[in-house]
Amino acid sequence: MTGTRDAAGPGPAERGAPDHAGPEGHAGPDRAGPPGREPAPGHGNAARGGEPASGPGGARGPRRAGAAAGAPASAEGAADTEGRAGGGAWRTAFLALLTAGVVGTAVWLVFISPVLGVREIRVSGNFDVPADRIRQAAGVADGTPLATVDVAAVAGRVRAIRQVESVEVGRSWPGTLVVEVVEREPVAVLPVGAEAALVDRHGVVTEVRAVAPPALPVLRLDRPGPDDPATGAALAVIAALPEELAWKVAEVRAPSAETVTLRLKDGRVVVWGGRDRPADKARILTTLLERPADTYDVSSPDVVTVK
Repeated sequence: MTGTRDAAGPGPAERGAPDHAGPEGHAGPDRAGPPGREPAPGHGNAARGGEPASGPGGARGPRRAGAAAGAPASAEGAADTEGRAGGGAWRTAFLALLTAGVVGTAVWLVFISPVLGVREIRVSGNFDVPADRIRQAAGVADGTPLATVDVAAVAGRVRAIRQVESVEVGRSWPGTLVVEVVEREPVAVLPVGAEAALVDRHGVVTEVRAVAPPALPVLRLDRPGPDDPATGAALAVIAALPEELAWKVAEVRAPSAETVTLRLKDGRVVVWGGRDRPADKARILTTLLERPADTYDVSSPDVVTVK
């Protein structure tokens, strides 16, 4: 009959509808994923986000992967270290070459090049000796590297000038050679034939003149010379005289080192004796000269004689 539906198709259960018959309406264990997608044994924790499961022997798979990945990193680090070492060696070599160049340039500039050569010889302390004579005796050519000048040799050459008693030679950068001299000061006159030789306190002849300076006393010696004891004694007496006495002395006789005699410009005679106790003798003589007499004997300051 057409009014009935007995021939209807399969019901919901028959069409494959899910079974919701579990307790409290939740899906039962029969709710599974698609066929053929069952989880692999031992990977349940990985599916839930936990630690990865251990592989055979207890070793973890991901750590083995990390160790394998570390090998290329170690190789790259070694290569980087070698690169840095190579760069450091080049820098060291470059700095060594740069230092050598700087030192070489400095050596050339100071010891070879005329850039720091002698441009001036500055002379000081001279009164009677001309500066040009001292420069000529120094024997240093213009442009000679100042650092290579033998200052001791220069001093020796300048000291060879008779009027020079001592000399000091130094450098004043960038190009000045400094020569400081102390001239010999004449203290007496030694007759030499018709001329007069000027001698200093050491008995060294500084120069010879035709006419003796009137301010200097005349020496009367048997064997004049720097090594003669009588000459040394006579010069020591002259040096010991105070200024107020020295200008009064016209002549000094010394037959020996112990028999020095002074003749004053007014004709009076002073028996000085040896070179001992010069200060006492000079003090006593200054007082005795206030008394009129021809001869004053101060050879023994403790017992003086006036005649």
